Amino acid sequence: MNILLAALYLMVVMLYTALTKLSVGLPLRTVVLLFLSGLIVFAYPREARDFLRRHVAITGAFAALGVIGIVLTYYSERSIGSTFEGLTSNIVQPYLILFCVLQLIRLIGVWPVAMLTFAGAALTGFVALLQFFDVEIGWRLREMTSDLQHEPSAIQTYVRSRERALGLSLSPIVFSYHMTCTYLALNVLYRFHYLRFFTYYGSVFLVAVATLANGTRSVLLGIVASEMIMELRRGTPRAILQVGLIAAAGAAFYLYAEATGSRVADTEDASALGRIVLFNFGVRLAIDNPLGFGWDFNPAGFAWLYWEHLSDFVNADGVFRLGLHNAYLNFFLMYGLAGVAVAIIALFYDPRYVFMASLYLSAYIVHIVVHNNGMFIGDYFFWFSFGIMMDIFERQGFSFGATAQPYQPTVFAPQRRWT
Repeated sequence: MNILLAALYLMVVMLYTALTKLSVGLPLRTVVLLFLSGLIVFAYPREARDFLRRHVAITGAFAALGVIGIVLTYYSERSIGSTFEGLTSNIVQPYLILFCVLQLIRLIGVWPVAMLTFAGAALTGFVALLQFFDVEIGWRLREMTSDLQHEPSAIQTYVRSRERALGLSLSPIVFSYHMTCTYLALNVLYRFHYLRFFTYYGSVFLVAVATLANGTRSVLLGIVASEMIMELRRGTPRAILQVGLIAAAGAAFYLYAEATGSRVADTEDASALGRIVLFNFGVRLAIDNPLGFGWDFNPAGFAWLYWEHLSDFVNADGVFRLGLHNAYLNFFLMYGLAGVAVAIIALFYDPRYVFMASLYLSAYIVHIVVHNNGMFIGDYFFWFSFGIMMDIFERQGFSFGATAQPYQPTVFAPQRRWT
């Protein structure tokens, strides 16, 4: 049974990696995820009940945001189809991913689940490198998946233009989320001694190289910031030296990117400067609409109302065709003050856990400042990595809302010790 569950989980990972648009009425990824979840519940009902018992607070947060999303989407007079799609994309699928990851770790172990999860990142990352070096098979593989899942014409046109490496992902930005979340899982595995020094930094280097090929600046910035935070919290002279080495490595990547003309080193292009007008627009929209709009919200439809305030910005016309490129603003505009209240309750429900988690999620926190997706707003890869992190925390006696004390090594300053 466990072999079957592992095979189904690998299928889920690959579907979310390369075939997100493949549909059999519902997206195939959703169908397989539902089947895997149902099989786990059927085969291991006691473990499923234990999951609900241990994670009441998290389940409640998902449920609350689901209700808020449904109400606001209905209030905004969106279709039933939009409401259903928003519910499955932003609430149901993330919750089931988290459920499957945590349950499978209990059944087959954290290391096998992590390796199966990394398989998707390794595949799309390798294809991205082929595309970056203009190896024909890399582009042909992506074009084949585009044809297979009948992607919208706009995406097919973008893929065939071969402008930017995206691996097997739906878009370069989806690829960047995949790389960021892969780093999150690697980071927590290393800090709690599941990975050795050279294995970890070798893997991070590969993630950085794939990201350099992809050309998304915020991923590399987030990784550098995260590594510095992880070292600085030790507060030792050696940590200061390591921070210097991390800064040097980041500078070397930047200089290489600049020398090769990569967009990673260009901070004054229309894409980078255009974030300013989008942020200004998003703030104005949030102030005027504090209750939120629900799922399937398109800010471009409101841009004309603010054009007199935005027209003088660089790349101002982007407000008519682009998202806000800020996950925090998108969350507020989807779920409104009620959603923010749920987030605040979660933050103060167990502030120690939230603080600890934020240290390990710092790369993601940086990345979503300038991109549209995020927790509860369309990003799936986060929940694969967050599930791994949650389980490792629990193994230290450190659960969300629980009173159990962590085992040694302490979670705030773990000492180097292999197991």
